Amino acid sequence: LISECPGQTGKPYCKRLVLNGAQGRDTGFYRCSYKDRKAIDGTTAVGVYVFVRDPTQPFLIRGNASHGLQTIFITRSTTHVTVPCLVTVPDLNVTLFSYPTSLEMSGITWDNKRGWSIPRWIIDSVPMVFVGCVASLGGKEYRTGDYLIHPTGSQIYEVKLFPEESVELLVGEALTLNCTAMVEFDAGVDIQWSYPGKQTNSWVETKPYRESLSHATEAARVLTIYSVNVTDSGPYVCNVTIMDTSQTIQTQVTVHERPFIKLDYRDGPVVEVTAGQKSFKLQLNVSAFPTPETQWYKNGEPVNHRPEFKIKRIRMHSNHALEVKDVCQEDSGMYTVVLKNRAASLEKRLNVTLVVNVPPQIHEKEVADPSSPYPSGSSQILTCTAYGLPAPSVIWQWRPWGPCVHNSTQSRLVRRDRKGRSDRNSDCHNWQEINSENGINEIESIETSVEVVDHRQKIVSRLQIRNASVSVMYKCSAENKVGKDERLIYFYVTTIPEGFSVDVHPSETPLEQENMSLRCSADNYTYDQLQWYRLNPQ
Repeated sequence: LISECPGQTGKPYCKRLVLNGAQGRDTGFYRCSYKDRKAIDGTTAVGVYVFVRDPTQPFLIRGNASHGLQTIFITRSTTHVTVPCLVTVPDLNVTLFSYPTSLEMSGITWDNKRGWSIPRWIIDSVPMVFVGCVASLGGKEYRTGDYLIHPTGSQIYEVKLFPEESVELLVGEALTLNCTAMVEFDAGVDIQWSYPGKQTNSWVETKPYRESLSHATEAARVLTIYSVNVTDSGPYVCNVTIMDTSQTIQTQVTVHERPFIKLDYRDGPVVEVTAGQKSFKLQLNVSAFPTPETQWYKNGEPVNHRPEFKIKRIRMHSNHALEVKDVCQEDSGMYTVVLKNRAASLEKRLNVTLVVNVPPQIHEKEVADPSSPYPSGSSQILTCTAYGLPAPSVIWQWRPWGPCVHNSTQSRLVRRDRKGRSDRNSDCHNWQEINSENGINEIESIETSVEVVDHRQKIVSRLQIRNASVSVMYKCSAENKVGKDERLIYFYVTTIPEGFSVDVHPSETPLEQENMSLRCSADNYTYDQLQWYRLNPQ
């Protein structure tokens, strides 16, 4: 009987345990501890050993223990063997006996709360030994049951469950689970199953198995349910125990009432990817049992009949996903997945539209820039033709002619060629939008339209310059949601026709003996290192 009791100063909490009609079997350790804390003697717990004298039964017998033979297992790490001859009379004179071989008694000690403690070396000195305790009280001799001291393994090397994955079944099918443990040689191992309905399901069969190998012992227990029901669903736990060591392993069993297929979108009915991706998977949420047949179609044609499938650029996975490698624009289209269970006459299908976005590309970058400068005072049309999906927007910008710096905070010059052109578009900063106020060169118009170029609809943007007067740099940029492309145009304006001329003074038809001069003019954008040569008149 446990009851509250008044506390003391500094120790306000108190509980009392009262044993009414105490008997010899109540002998033992009693401990009081805090409810929600780990019990540590002297800190969060306190204990006491209680002897309940019973002269008629001086040796304590608990539970199912009897005077029959019991086994004391010892492992290779055991240093002392305890023979648990527990007593109800604390001052009882107890004698240890052994057979068929007598034990060396030096080093053997007695503790009336635990029993006899025998050093391991004494046990190892005899091949096999049985021990027990005897005592006399009131002229009568009392004796415990005999104990066999048996060396045994204690290590669990490995526990495996077969099948390793979770199990799904239909009502009426058979379930077989094999729990196998690899343990230390000659170990006493106990394998037990815990599962739903263990207390009520009488149709479950478990069979033990044991085989001694050269280096270890393999033990197993096979669980079989010959006809499962939905109520058999749940966790199945295998517990392997050797001495004080145990390991558990578990699996999940799901029993379905009937076959089914559930199919739904994972990323919606429209999926977008970008051309150039190394790989992409069309994935859906699939829940089905048994596993159905899977077939993918593109625009109504089975994908395994298409050339992309034959060169392994498209492949179907066991999880019903469709993988597309080296994504290109031609992969866009309507994809349909069909899941079938022919035996159960079940079929589900779902359509997914794959949109392949294409980063913009400017066509004029693929051809050489004009090598001639632009004549001063002329009208010019600069063109950018861009393709991308979705259709890109095109903007025009300009910056003064001159070297480009790395960024606004660094003055390091970017490497340039002999014509003053930068080797990287991105190194040029301080770009400005083109408008009538800041265009420098007089702008006629900027026109952007959709035109068919090379059998594709492309965005064509034209910058019309009415009067070329100042050398500047122009840039057109094409951008959509998946990328951006830029073209840099070096708009060099020269007053020299065609960028090169030779003038004769004072007349282009000089007379013999008359003084004359020749003047060679060339723009430094196109030419450098000018030299004169005299041709042989013959």
